[in-house]
Amino acid sequence: MLFAVTFLAATLFRSEHTALAASFVFMIFYPVATLFPPLNRYPLNIHHIMSGFAMPYFDARHALLVGPPPWALLVSMMAMAGVLIGLAVQVVRHRDYS
Repeated sequence: MLFAVTFLAATLFRSEHTALAASFVFMIFYPVATLFPPLNRYPLNIHHIMSGFAMPYFDARHALLVGPPPWALLVSMMAMAGVLIGLAVQVVRHRDYS
């Protein structure tokens, strides 16, 4: 998902510095935004999903998987990343490079 957002930013902004700044701002505010209601009811923080922090499928004390991974959440994030990459491809197709 983070790659898809940065890829979309790189296609939307003409300057590479602007795309880098927009991606950096997203990477800072995305985890912060998931801490506040109504988003905090759902496990949407990609950093927590990848590390297993406070997730029911991971026992941090023993570093073991104790339950099934959240497949629905992972598939929905992959789908969202696919949509963002598809949107970036459409932006590039409609851009005139002449």
